[in-house]
Amino acid sequence: MPITLYEAVLGAKVRVPTLDGAVELSIPKNTTSGRTFRLKGKGLPKAKGATGELFVTVRIALPDGSDAELEALCRNGAASTRTIRAGLSESAQSALANGVLKPICSA
Repeated sequence: MPITLYEAVLGAKVRVPTLDGAVELSIPKNTTSGRTFRLKGKGLPKAKGATGELFVTVRIALPDGSDAELEALCRNGAASTRTIRAGLSESAQSALANGVLKPICSA
């Protein structure tokens, strides 16, 4: 389920399509891309009239084109990416430095 960076950082309620119609899913503040939420009773029908679970994985989607406000925010917060990467192996840090892996926001 695509969500905006703003929804991921600030938290939001988003509408999620299900077999029985759309429902609201509360996205907590500071949700990371790839987080999976479980919606009980919103999945495929099971035997004996029960209903399964629906799993919703969020993906942070950036806006098309440039967004000056987002770029400024990323420039101002670039220092915080160093602490996020502190636990990475040397090979992962090297891949980031050489452009093999790319962060969403870079200075």
